[in-house]
Amino acid sequence: MAENTEKIRELSIEAKLLYQRMRTMKPGDTLTYEEMSEIIGRSIQQVRHVLYTARKMAEREDLLTFGTITSEGIRCLNTSEIISTGDTAIRHIHRTARRAARRFNCVGDLSLLPNEEKIRMNTKASVLGVLAHITTAKSLRKIEVPVAQTMEAIPHAKALEVFK
Repeated sequence: MAENTEKIRELSIEAKLLYQRMRTMKPGDTLTYEEMSEIIGRSIQQVRHVLYTARKMAEREDLLTFGTITSEGIRCLNTSEIISTGDTAIRHIHRTARRAARRFNCVGDLSLLPNEEKIRMNTKASVLGVLAHITTAKSLRKIEVPVAQTMEAIPHAKALEVFK
């Protein structure tokens, strides 16, 4: 039997210290990069992963979400700002899906590809096309109708029915 050499990573003291500071924050509070660097004793820019770990912990353990303030630090988000992060994510997914699908135009002569590669490419192109389509403003408006009727998130199967 093969021995499992995977280790469970321990939380760094720096991530714990940042998390302890972050968990005391209220919506609207700001934590500057300078203050973070003071807390951990070195530049936060050198150990960005520590900040990511602390943010994930605060979200998971304390239901606190943070947004980035360019060149300044992070800010604890209020309910409205948390909801707005969905808009940003949808726009990002839309752009990324379109860009990735366009890359398939660079493949060249498809007849030279083995069938497995054609299937892989066409599968991914299909999924990316669906993502690009359902993340348009027009498609989002279509999904708003059943959501407004139920006043809650609808199951993905019902959301897909909207596009039939």
